[in-house]
Amino acid sequence: MFDNEQVRSFHMFFVFFPIDILFLDSKKRIVAVKEHFLPFTFFTPKVAFRYAVEVDAGLAEKRGLRIGTKLFSSQQTL
Repeated sequence: MFDNEQVRSFHMFFVFFPIDILFLDSKKRIVAVKEHFLPFTFFTPKVAFRYAVEVDAGLAEKRGLRIGTKLFSSQQTL
């Protein structure tokens, strides 16, 4: 969780297995997805985001998580 929405870069140094990352805006809607983010690589989404949720590699596809999906209801806290 970050204080505001902006574009930020991520790296996978010292992470030795692939993951998916879901990037969410302030309304907790997915604005970008990085699937199978490999160890020792960089990624910068092209859109601003406030939250980054790291999940097991393949989960985004398996669960149908894509841009526009809202992950949390208004009563849940992230």
